[in-house]
Amino acid sequence: MPTYNKAIRRGKTYSKVMYNGKSYRNVIFEEGSTPPTAPKYRYIRDFLSGSTANPGNHWVEIMAFSAGQNVAFNKAVTGEKPINAQLTDGDPNTYDYYEGAGNIGEFILVDLGALYEIDSVKVWHYYGDGRTYHGTKTQVSADGVNWVTVFDSAISGGYSETPQGHEITL
Repeated sequence: MPTYNKAIRRGKTYSKVMYNGKSYRNVIFEEGSTPPTAPKYRYIRDFLSGSTANPGNHWVEIMAFSAGQNVAFNKAVTGEKPINAQLTDGDPNTYDYYEGAGNIGEFILVDLGALYEIDSVKVWHYYGDGRTYHGTKTQVSADGVNWVTVFDSAISGGYSETPQGHEITL
């Protein structure tokens, strides 16, 4: 359950939302109204554009956590070509990966099947050689139309892939 630290100015309540003990975001709501809840998302989209090792795009695993539970476990994943690897089975073993079509800006899409308050998303791309992928971007959406970017390497910088994966706190 979110908690709120309130400050009232000019008839509006400015609130810092705390969710699961972390500062979540700053929100504004009218005095006397119900404070907003944390946003909920159904879809996760992860983009790649080749790597320092080769032009291929490789995904190993995607997890999404809500209240400590991996809500992406065994959920449907789609890509530009059929996906044979199990990218949501909870096993980030780098030898079972999906190799995309190799297009710039290629992405995979995870459908969680329902709306969830997502605390974090954890993504594993192929990490066997510590490569860095280009054009890495992760987005979430409630409806599959309107997207929120939660990580963009063009803004936050690239990173070397590791067996620990890359965790993005929402």
